Amino acid sequence: MKAIRIHEYSERAGMGGKYLFIQPNAPVLDQLAAMLGSGKIGPSICPQFALENNAKAHALSETGHAVGKIAICVGQP
Repeated sequence: MKAIRIHEYSERAGMGGKYLFIQPNAPVLDQLAAMLGSGKIGPSICPQFALENNAKAHALSETGHAVGKIAICVGQP
């Protein structure tokens, strides 16, 4: 029930998402690990925010236009 309500709310707000369910596959995971290790692929990170600017980071997340993960840095960004 709760998942359906969230789905309905997100559709009304013009948002959506897709789900992909997979089974672990050792050869594919080995290929991904090699690609990560070589730098061929990597995470997508939005601009980094210092901890004292977390309100700006939160505002970016609320826009729905952030690409990748938003990073909050503790210490020097």
